[in-house]
Amino acid sequence: MNNFDKLIKEIQKTLFCPECKKRFNLKNIKLRGFFDETYILETRCENDHESLLAVFITQKKSKTNKLAPMSANDGVKFKKYLKNFNGNFKSVFNKHGEKNENNRT
Repeated sequence: MNNFDKLIKEIQKTLFCPECKKRFNLKNIKLRGFFDETYILETRCENDHESLLAVFITQKKSKTNKLAPMSANDGVKFKKYLKNFNGNFKSVFNKHGEKNENNRT
């Protein structure tokens, strides 16, 4: 199992449908975009409730196995990305999600 699959399994433990409170199946969690250690995911409920977009920010571990603190540069990069983001999720999905979704099968 690669690191991305491990990340998705961890995310699955924390995400649930806000309507029915049911956890999402792994097959219903799709990567729709990424930027450095930031991932945009789409989740779909098996009970046909509205899909959700979730943003997860990961951090690299230091040599002591403790999470490295997020640097000011990381925050600046993410802020710049959001500032330049025009709200068009479709372009993000097409740019990143389709390539990666085919690789996750």
